[in-house]
Amino acid sequence: MKSFGIALLVIGLALPVAAQQSQNKANRGPEQRFEKMDTNQDGKISKEEWKGRADAFDRLDTNHDGFLTMDELKQGRQAARQNWAQNLQKMDADHDGRISRQEWQGRAEMFDRLDANHDGFLTKDELQNRRGGARQR
Repeated sequence: MKSFGIALLVIGLALPVAAQQSQNKANRGPEQRFEKMDTNQDGKISKEEWKGRADAFDRLDTNHDGFLTMDELKQGRQAARQNWAQNLQKMDADHDGRISRQEWQGRAEMFDRLDANHDGFLTKDELQNRRGGARQR
């Protein structure tokens, strides 16, 4: 079960990004994305420069100064990874090491994309392979 949890944590690195970003954006690292958003190049991202949802900005702005630093974004990514892994572990209600369509709590389209062999279950291998595929895009 621990190895499944670790695998789920690993896929959390890529899935949220891959699901929401284009092919070009997926190939850039966080530093390059940060630099692109920081249009005035002051080393921080203001609400005006932010391209995401306002509530996400507020959640990431941990010191509430109205700006996001690279450290705050990294901390936010780490928290998102941990939440993703925990959510996937919770979804595995019968603790069989895989997530069935009935256990899945996300969008059906995402399940279908992740279920590479279309057997109605998400396995550790499918989730890891999806991570690798997202990076190669």
